[in-house]
Amino acid sequence: MDDDAVAAQAPEDDWVFALPLDELWEGEIVGLKIGSSDVLLVNLGHGVIRAFDNRCPHAGSRLSEGCLRGETLRCGTHHWEFDARTGDGINPKTATLTSYLVTVREGAVLVQLRAAGTTELPPADLRRTSGRD
Repeated sequence: MDDDAVAAQAPEDDWVFALPLDELWEGEIVGLKIGSSDVLLVNLGHGVIRAFDNRCPHAGSRLSEGCLRGETLRCGTHHWEFDARTGDGINPKTATLTSYLVTVREGAVLVQLRAAGTTELPPADLRRTSGRD
């Protein structure tokens, strides 16, 4: 099942506003604090946006302090690399990012932060923690 089909099946009240789409440029990564979650948004261009936990699985560094080169997300601390389309590790291949469902509706980027088996979402206290200069 593709991402759009999965997003369409998510209950309407599971989505949390992240930011306006025009604040996430193509080729940009942005770290956001949404409730208690630190989320990384990635705009790969051509309408493709991904959302991940903003922590590198290696040492917990904030991925938003790294960079995006094409479809490769690179941690700024120890240079671990991930496929920004899937969250799968490139170097090392055994590492994987935690991903969240993301969709765009009426110019707003929305993220589903509900983890499997939970019924509560974090409160919608939004704070942009990094972004373009």
